[in-house]
Amino acid sequence: MTVEFYRPVVRGALGVFLHSMAGDPILNLRSSHEGMVIDRSEGRMTVEVVVEQIGLYPGGYTLSPYVSDEVRKVYIDYVQHCSRLWILPAREKYRDLKLNPKLGKYFVPSSWSILELSRKDPRFRC
Repeated sequence: MTVEFYRPVVRGALGVFLHSMAGDPILNLRSSHEGMVIDRSEGRMTVEVVVEQIGLYPGGYTLSPYVSDEVRKVYIDYVQHCSRLWILPAREKYRDLKLNPKLGKYFVPSSWSILELSRKDPRFRC
């Protein structure tokens, strides 16, 4: 993201909202959440954000970048739904998943184990 400040910003933050295609906000990637604030910046600045594993279900999403003033708690600039992001199905570790976006938005790996099983009750089978 490239930002140009036309006046000094004392404590600014950069971010990107990620929305579902229906417009529902899903993620707020914000520089200040990771400790990066722009302190007394003026002029042009280019930044990059990297998300190692996003865990979203396959499908389309929109991105809305913003610049905010952390002191005044206002948005200096906010461009809504300016680009699209397409998440494709994974081809490796979890390729057998049937990720239906009507049933969820995120895939979070988890581990499961049976702690106790009553064999007397026929309703519970493994």
